[in-house]
Amino acid sequence: MRFWLIALLLIPMPARSETPGAALFLRGEGAEVAINATIDMPATRFSCAGCHGADGAGRAEGGTVFPPIRWSALDVAGYDEQAFIRALTEGITPDDRTLSRSMPRFKADRQLLAALADHLRTLDALGGITATEIGVRPSGDAALDAGFIAAIARVNEDGGAFGRKLVVTEEENAGLDLVAFARNQWAKMETACLAAAIAAIRDDGHRTLSISGVANDDVVYRVRAAGLKIDPAAQAVLHIGTEDHVAPMRRSHFGCIDQLGPLAASLVQDGGHVTLVVPDRQALVWAVSSRRSGQEMRGYVLGSMIGRAALTAGRDLTLATLTEAAQNLTISTELVRLSR
Repeated sequence: MRFWLIALLLIPMPARSETPGAALFLRGEGAEVAINATIDMPATRFSCAGCHGADGAGRAEGGTVFPPIRWSALDVAGYDEQAFIRALTEGITPDDRTLSRSMPRFKADRQLLAALADHLRTLDALGGITATEIGVRPSGDAALDAGFIAAIARVNEDGGAFGRKLVVTEEENAGLDLVAFARNQWAKMETACLAAAIAAIRDDGHRTLSISGVANDDVVYRVRAAGLKIDPAAQAVLHIGTEDHVAPMRRSHFGCIDQLGPLAASLVQDGGHVTLVVPDRQALVWAVSSRRSGQEMRGYVLGSMIGRAALTAGRDLTLATLTEAAQNLTISTELVRLSR
């Protein structure tokens, strides 16, 4: 089974694209905002979904009411595309009122803001969550979807989420988009895997490590926070890229399966000791026992996460509460040790 694990190498996400408008809405990508007309910040700290909900239906939080921003609601309020862009950039409504200072003023290309308006129009068509079902749109990648379907079958066998079953829906713009969900969640998994790899180096008794790949400030901070020092001659190697930059002999190699996985077989063959970090114990067991690919394992991880998020969101489930519950999930990791 040890060498079968080496073959469980996660491959890139399917290339189905996310619109620039959706990326700006969900994560604030591509724009800046002005706070009090004096301080410019990346809009990633002030995403539309963060205040108005992932479904654009609005919500109340801490005494502040964030209104709905689906296009149907904006249309009733007198917005057309030009008025919408003016409100975002100048803070002026169609009836010439000034928006609250809690609403940031956006600095972005007009074409990007028009794409955001297009995305808000799609929110009116969101559905897929009923009293008995939670719809998820597949990715279009056969392997990823196969793993996802296997995971939600297990969730449904265990009772689903408060009477709702997870189902695959092909209806356009209905339910949760698996590709968008994966894109939002995988960065969290990579962070959790990195933390687990650094902890494993420390727990194995190493005090120094070398780094294979280009370490940014965050990686350096995490290494130092763990009480470790960076030394190019160290026996423990932390892999943060997919290319091997160090001699494998007599080295101990640590890293996430995405980065270290493609190198694992050759490193083990050359006498190295490899510690892979995978993001879900149950997904690993399923993949190994049924001899599934790494991409299928990735789909299984995502299906399990959606199941957990649906349970966490509670009985009064909406797309917004499901998305928020998923963002707050704790990511579990599994260490897999490989050697000759």
